[in-house]
Amino acid sequence: MVWLKPATKQFNNNQYIYRTMNTLINKLSIHLFWDVDFSSLDKNKHSRYIIERVVTKGNINDWQAIKEIYGLQKIKDEIIEIRYIDKKTFSFLISYFNIDKSKFRCYN
Repeated sequence: MVWLKPATKQFNNNQYIYRTMNTLINKLSIHLFWDVDFSSLDKNKHSRYIIERVVTKGNINDWQAIKEIYGLQKIKDEIIEIRYIDKKTFSFLISYFNIDKSKFRCYN
């Protein structure tokens, strides 16, 4: 995780983390979120939505960004709960995370 130095000494820890997460989310391709206000995305509140968009429609830079933002375990936990994944992405995720396909919500 990259930590930004505050511009002033008035930042507390929550603002420190918020600025860092905003910077990381800004690394994502904005076209993935064409249907929402990109600036209103919250890393924690919208994690499944962000991960789903990147996994299904993102590029390699977006993938690297979510790995940096969430970590592989969080991504794994969220993708299992996604309701629909196309066949190509589904095959990639099964191989990458070594998960049995029957554990995915979209498989049932």
